[in-house]
Amino acid sequence: MEYMTLLTLGGWRSVVYGAGATKPEMSALNRQCILDALQERSRRLAEHRTQAELCLFGGAAMILAFQSRQTTKDIDAIFVPSSTVRQLAEEIGRERGYEAGWFNDGVKGFVSDRGQHTAANLPQFPHLRIMMPVPAYLLAMKCLVARAGTGEATDV
Repeated sequence: MEYMTLLTLGGWRSVVYGAGATKPEMSALNRQCILDALQERSRRLAEHRTQAELCLFGGAAMILAFQSRQTTKDIDAIFVPSSTVRQLAEEIGRERGYEAGWFNDGVKGFVSDRGQHTAANLPQFPHLRIMMPVPAYLLAMKCLVARAGTGEATDV
């Protein structure tokens, strides 16, 4: 099926399919979209009188810390308190029309408990502390994923 990109709004590209129906592409979370979602999550955590911590991996870390790419298809993270952060992500995603899985913790199965983390170069929010693996660890993870043939080689 042929398609044509129309415009980018709020981090999502609208694409016209067939008779004119549009749907967002999952691969278009940009820096501003990620920042807005994190800010909104912090605001909602304040309403719950809760502090949370989030460790970013993958494309979201590359975008926020290094500005090394324009978009990512999802936000890979490990977070606490997990149930509250997950619930808020689902609410925000539903309100913004994001696909299920736009914010996920699937990376937790690939993370070593020996890894070091840093908040350097990352935005911080009143009720949400943002961290990422140190650059050497993030690079090692990206190299392993690229070797597996996942298309992540562009980040390396």
